[in-house]
Amino acid sequence: MRYNNNSNWPPPPPLPPPRRLERGRAPPARRRGGLCVLLAFVAALAVLGFWRTQRSLVGTTTTTISAAGDEAAALLEAEVARLGKEVARLKAEGEAEVARVRSELESVRRRAREIAAERDASAVAAERIKLRLEEAVVVRCPPRQQVEESFPLPSWRVATECSAYDLGCTTMSRSSSSFSPYTLETPPALAARSEVVVESSTGAAMARRVGEVSFESERAAWWRRATASDEAAVEVAARLKLSRAATRRAKATLENKETSLGDQLRRLFVEDRKFEGTVSWTTSDSAYAPDMLHDVASMARTTAGFGSKFFVTALDTPTLRGCAAAGLACVAAGLDEPDLRANVQNTKFRVSAWLATHDVNFVFFEMDVWFVGNAWRVLFEPFFAEKSRDILVAAHQNNPSSTNIGVYAVRASNATRGFFRDCLEEADAKPRAHDQLIFHNMLSWHRQTKYGLRPPAAWKDKPSTPPPTEPAVADHVPPHVGVCSTRPVPTERTLFVHTLGTSPLKAHHGKMIHAKELGVWHGLGRPRDDRGGRLPAYYGADAHDGRVKYLALDGRALAALTVCEREGYHNGRWLKAHLAILITFAKATRRVLVLPKIIADYHLYFAWIFLDLQSLEGLVDWRETNFPANRRAWVNRTHPFTSVVRVSLRESRIGLDDGSVSWSAFDPAASPDAAWNAWAAAVDRPEELLLLHDGFVDGDFVKVLTNCPSTTACVKMGVPAPFHLIYSKLRWCGETVDLDRHRIAELREAWNLVADKKSALSSKEVYKVYRALGLAPTEQEHRTMFKDMEPKHNKVEFSDFQRIMEEMLEYHQNEKVEEAFELFDQDRKQT
Repeated sequence: MRYNNNSNWPPPPPLPPPRRLERGRAPPARRRGGLCVLLAFVAALAVLGFWRTQRSLVGTTTTTISAAGDEAAALLEAEVARLGKEVARLKAEGEAEVARVRSELESVRRRAREIAAERDASAVAAERIKLRLEEAVVVRCPPRQQVEESFPLPSWRVATECSAYDLGCTTMSRSSSSFSPYTLETPPALAARSEVVVESSTGAAMARRVGEVSFESERAAWWRRATASDEAAVEVAARLKLSRAATRRAKATLENKETSLGDQLRRLFVEDRKFEGTVSWTTSDSAYAPDMLHDVASMARTTAGFGSKFFVTALDTPTLRGCAAAGLACVAAGLDEPDLRANVQNTKFRVSAWLATHDVNFVFFEMDVWFVGNAWRVLFEPFFAEKSRDILVAAHQNNPSSTNIGVYAVRASNATRGFFRDCLEEADAKPRAHDQLIFHNMLSWHRQTKYGLRPPAAWKDKPSTPPPTEPAVADHVPPHVGVCSTRPVPTERTLFVHTLGTSPLKAHHGKMIHAKELGVWHGLGRPRDDRGGRLPAYYGADAHDGRVKYLALDGRALAALTVCEREGYHNGRWLKAHLAILITFAKATRRVLVLPKIIADYHLYFAWIFLDLQSLEGLVDWRETNFPANRRAWVNRTHPFTSVVRVSLRESRIGLDDGSVSWSAFDPAASPDAAWNAWAAAVDRPEELLLLHDGFVDGDFVKVLTNCPSTTACVKMGVPAPFHLIYSKLRWCGETVDLDRHRIAELREAWNLVADKKSALSSKEVYKVYRALGLAPTEQEHRTMFKDMEPKHNKVEFSDFQRIMEEMLEYHQNEKVEEAFELFDQDRKQT
């Protein structure tokens, strides 16, 4: 190539001179080519090795990946299968839930239809009741507010509107014209009805009922069946179809009754899980249990607010069997011990000590305590929550510092364990001391020790135990919150009432009737009948379901028997005769007797102050005087009874018939059987409440009934036989105005107590007989009576003593009736 010098390109560089080749060596270019081949061969080998390595690695990886894939696939298939099963299960559950919801919906619809049917039936029944109440012989019971605004109530409603304790009710009602007068008190205005001719079949049937050996209520029959034997109790529990736990507990209770109290409590608290936390308990024997067992259990569960954590400590075998049959938690303590008092107080301390030792908080209450409010929520739950006090115990209403151990709550602690340990030691050291006194003194002992106080030198009942190392801190329930008294005065703050006993309210039946009159009796416990259904409750609407019918006095002032009027003035036998007649008709008609009031001079008394209610056992069932006035006993808010009929029984043919009173008369010259048949037909009525006016009773009738020596003699003198059959079975309280066979037995018993096999007694010994009879004659009266007994060698025999007593009682036959109530009126120390 030739370059143009005229071009802009620079000239090429000059070629280097040729190099001289050395002999025996290849040229450099040939050497470089061999090296490249060598390097290429080495690289090929490296590539080949790398390829083989990568191929091997890829194979291994492929194998690993394949195995992992297979495992993942298997897991995936298992998960898919599990999910399929879960879907199937959820689908089945969904279908079951849908079925359940549909079933519940159907149940709700069915219940709605039943309620609608019941509503329609209730409307029909209400219409029927309305029609029945509007009948001529039935008294209508309108609402109270309507009565006050529009028309007065019938006179018998004074018993439903005014309690026997409320003396101002009648005067205030009188000023507002709340009650209409009794019809037969008005002058005759209508033509007299002709004598009703009746058949003798009704009278004969009722006479047979009066002559029956005994009467037994449904509850008494249940109690008899349940307590016949241990096997019978278990059989009754099985027929009641209780829960498995309750049936098993009932059987275990009877099987383990001979074991120690601690073992029974341990078994109860271990096997029954419901006994966790705070529990409540009581002690009972067969004096209270037949009438109160179901009521107390219901009261503890509902009114008091303790729930189902409640058990009974039975003091005798019948109570234990009754608890087992009813499915109640129960333990046995000193069964059938002869010394009931010692058994009761030892049981309280032993059970309390066991519970405190095993860290169980508890509330104890006696069987004669009635709760009227939720004591757990208002009183005891705050006590256990604050933890500043160990014991909370009731006090007497007339002394806020005087301990009453009818109710006490205990928080388990070292202090309370030591407290009840000391109480047990004190009870063992002083077996005749009252448990309440031991409890009270022990509280004082712990309080003085805690605050370093010196015990008074005059403290005779000082505990013999050493000073406690950890004193218990105690407090009392305010006296108007827990009312404990022989004459309780409940207030709007009251949560429980403890009726205490003095004579005559000394035994259990006195405390129970006192609670009923006060309106604190629970009366809503409904035990299930082992023969099907439920027994009727004492109060409530189901007590008016037709199974129970009632009889009450009518036609007299305040629905009471009075000895202030000319007829029967201060005559105790007049009271006896009327009570016997009411009881006779109650038994003849198989009705429950509502006890009447008694008016004597300045006071209003209850019939049970005069009539010994124990003598009614086996004759009739009865209700307290204030039963009609207790709103819990009413059939609903406005009507105390479903239907009422008023019947007046008279000897003359003159009567009134204005549609409010049905009356029956008989010819005075007719035989007693004819009179009884006429009266029996008159009282044979279907209404729930029979109001009876015994207008045929006059002075001659009373004299014959209360003095005839036998039933045959009474019939010959014109008194029907059923009246004397009942009268001869009744007993009376207090100093009666006549000397009947029961009083003669009392005289003989008091005489024998002093005589001790001696045939005659001296003047001082006769005075001791007076004192044994409850009499306290002056020295002058005693000398006069002893002289009238015509003593021989300064001693008298029983026949002479009895003769003077008869003459004395005959002389005082018109004495005031409140002498029969003198024991009730006396102020005594509370026990």
